[in-house]
Amino acid sequence: MSLQKALSEAGRRVLGLGWTDIDGPTELFYLENGQLIDNITPYHTDPASLGYVLSPYLRDVPFSETADSEVTLNSFLKVVEKVTEGAISSEWFDTVHNLYRIPREYWSR
Repeated sequence: MSLQKALSEAGRRVLGLGWTDIDGPTELFYLENGQLIDNITPYHTDPASLGYVLSPYLRDVPFSETADSEVTLNSFLKVVEKVTEGAISSEWFDTVHNLYRIPREYWSR
């Protein structure tokens, strides 16, 4: 998560998705100013028990009590759509996107 923390420095905000090859999606986290502010995991099924930043976006988002990876991924992406007020569609995943890497020594300029 150190890359995400670095990306969120200087007032920037980052939504990140934790992933493992075995379990699939493991958490959705929110960072601001280099600090972890909030995160949710597949096992959180009660929105009242979740963190204070992401919980307003969890209304009507289904989570599986068995932590089914497909349900979890869909739920995490639904939260991302609500937070960003943008749509994530299958076409978005199938589209080629650009990745720009800025060397760390230029970040503070």
